[in-house]
Amino acid sequence: MNLQSRPYRDATDLTQMKQLLMFGAQANPTISYMHSVCLEWDIQYPPNEVANQRNLYLWERMDTEPPTLEAWAIFSRREGSFDLFVSPAVYGTPAHAAVMDECGMGHRASA
Repeated sequence: MNLQSRPYRDATDLTQMKQLLMFGAQANPTISYMHSVCLEWDIQYPPNEVANQRNLYLWERMDTEPPTLEAWAIFSRREGSFDLFVSPAVYGTPAHAAVMDECGMGHRASA
């Protein structure tokens, strides 16, 4: 699975992020996915598109046309942590581990 990261762009990304949360929660209720309303709340603080582009990252599957969202992370610079949400297709795979490694490097949260 070929996943590529990129920063958050716009409301279209937000829609896809919410869809991943809903699909993941339905597909595997034992995995914790935030409620889509919580996502709305989190991106309103700070209420600034530049900050969202710095603190939200998405991973798309590039071997599909069009690319599909398979994971996203929200970084909390104040806490030095992140929340990561992956699709059920990625959960527990080597791609999941690679995304975790990329998040853990810390360069996203400090950018």
